[in-house]
Amino acid sequence: MVGAGATAAWAGQDGRLAVRRVDGWAFVSAVAGMRAWSPAAAELLVYDGTGFAPLQVAMSGAAPSLGLGGATADADNPLAVAGLATLLTHAGSDHRVKVNKAVSDTATLLFQTGFSGRAEMGTAGTDDFAVKVSADGTTWTTGLTIDAVSGTVRFPAGTAARGMVQVAGRWYAQPTADWMTFPSSYGAATENYDQSAGTAAIPAT
Repeated sequence: MVGAGATAAWAGQDGRLAVRRVDGWAFVSAVAGMRAWSPAAAELLVYDGTGFAPLQVAMSGAAPSLGLGGATADADNPLAVAGLATLLTHAGSDHRVKVNKAVSDTATLLFQTGFSGRAEMGTAGTDDFAVKVSADGTTWTTGLTIDAVSGTVRFPAGTAARGMVQVAGRWYAQPTADWMTFPSSYGAATENYDQSAGTAAIPAT
């Protein structure tokens, strides 16, 4: 690799590769992606279009993709890792995993079975946090949401709890979310939540 300011037979060939031939020197221009081993630095160099740089430096710029552990990276997944586990640890104290999105877009963690979605959590389409599930990767049900402004937690699909709460003389029956007033003979027994008695009218207070 001809250095800057070369003289004699290498004059004017700065940055090119010099190949020794029987009748003299042949010069070849490097192309982006070309790799070379540097015995002096004991490291692999990559030509980035303007010069040779250590592999780790070249990758920190605009490496197109990286597959580890036999995984194949592609345009949608420029970083792909295959293995029993992936470890991300701190360097000194704290450690954060950041998932950033554009406004009104999606930043989530997606859990798959056979590369088909089954559960997803994060901010999907809004800044509210949500957890949703799917049995087939196509139809999704949101189980939990947390309002980004108020922090209010909601269960859009209901809950499996069988308890009741008494408010203004009425019993709030879960998971149906119906307000019911039971005869005194029912008392406060939680097993009576499925009785059909009551007005189902939500009290004002």
